[in-house]
Amino acid sequence: MKFLRKFFSGKTAILSNQELEQKYLKAGKRFGDGLVSYLYRGECIELREILDKLAEYEKEYAKRGYKTISIDDFVGFGGYGYPINYLLGKKLEADEVPRYHSEIYRDKFLERLNS
Repeated sequence: MKFLRKFFSGKTAILSNQELEQKYLKAGKRFGDGLVSYLYRGECIELREILDKLAEYEKEYAKRGYKTISIDDFVGFGGYGYPINYLLGKKLEADEVPRYHSEIYRDKFLERLNS
């Protein structure tokens, strides 16, 4: 299994649920911290790259049947240290459509910075 992880590094599909959750949480924390720390300067490339990684983990997390975490919650967690453990591991209801917060953020906010 270690060989497979190394060979397929960056592929979210081979991560265990726990590994994926930790990577999703770490990317969200970095993004939340970045928004609090750097957004006053306008868009930066590193923040966009972190958002891309967050979006990748978020899609896989939702694909596995879990509710995603809002950008506001990640800002509270990464920027101000608020706990969000109570949001992790919540399953989607049978008919619930997942929300892709990173894509919503990208569409609604980042595109305005470029205008």
